[in-house]
Amino acid sequence: MSRVVLPPSAFQDDSIVIRERQTIHHLVHVLRLRRGASLECFDGQGGIYEGTIVELARDHIDVRTTRKRIEPAQRVRCVLAIAVIRLERFEWIVEKATELGVAALIPMMTEHSLKRAGGAHRVERWRRIARSAAEQCGQPMLPQINEPVSFARALDQIHRLPMILPTLAGERTPLIDALQRLKPATDVAVLIGPEGDFSPVEVQAATAHGATLVSLGREVLRSETAAIATIAIVQAVLGAW
Repeated sequence: MSRVVLPPSAFQDDSIVIRERQTIHHLVHVLRLRRGASLECFDGQGGIYEGTIVELARDHIDVRTTRKRIEPAQRVRCVLAIAVIRLERFEWIVEKATELGVAALIPMMTEHSLKRAGGAHRVERWRRIARSAAEQCGQPMLPQINEPVSFARALDQIHRLPMILPTLAGERTPLIDALQRLKPATDVAVLIGPEGDFSPVEVQAATAHGATLVSLGREVLRSETAAIATIAIVQAVLGAW
């Protein structure tokens, strides 16, 4: 069954109205769906609506809802705060983090990160990538993705959460041991640095905000590898899986 992520406004009592031009083009001209085809629609907030296409027009598609269910949120709410790295690699992180069910993704401008993130149009592209990833894997929750912020601002946004910061410097705790101490936490923020790691000043600021410095082993991992590996281990250890 084909899947599509739609804004909450598309969903009514027993019907769904699709008005986004790109979505209509994809369903009609790429997937070649026709009247009577089955479609699974997500609202990005856990709602999953199965339905049948009853009308196809140039400016809208009408779907009759046949079944609705609500997927509960993952037991562990994971926020990924990550330095902006080379854009194609960052886009890969957005895709995989969405598949893994992160609740929010905070792009950060750090001392060693890419200096230009691309502005609002880049953020919209990241959101499209997240929607596409959710559609492909059946992920009912979309992560919140906002415009890049400074490292200091990111710390302000997540300082109330338990924070895990993989790094190559300082006195570090093995990731598994740090997570065992967090049980039974239901929220956690993961901070991932750029190529070259966080600067000493940034590490000091993070620890001052309560972050735990952790080790991911003896290997030096790329940022995208460290991000996805850490998220997966956090969810496995804290019970999301």
